[in-house]
Amino acid sequence: MTALIKLYAALKRVPVVYWNTGKIDRFITYNIEERYRRLFRDLVDKGRRMHEHFYEANLDPRTFEERWNDLLEHLEKAKKIVLHLETTKSQ
Repeated sequence: MTALIKLYAALKRVPVVYWNTGKIDRFITYNIEERYRRLFRDLVDKGRRMHEHFYEANLDPRTFEERWNDLLEHLEKAKKIVLHLETTKSQ
């Protein structure tokens, strides 16, 4: 998820040296087109929740599966946007 956002930043020629959650949120606000911001914010939020579960193991199997599948759907949508941007930048 973060790597995908960093690729998006690289394609937009936004330098990334050190990232934290605040910088990721600011990048989304100021660099991602308005029509895609909610998708990328939701992706980050869902990714953070799964990151939390990785360390705390606080989700039951069914909830984990539902959240995991939701995260993957968001990731695929965001990936299509970034890859489209990549192909338009290289042309």
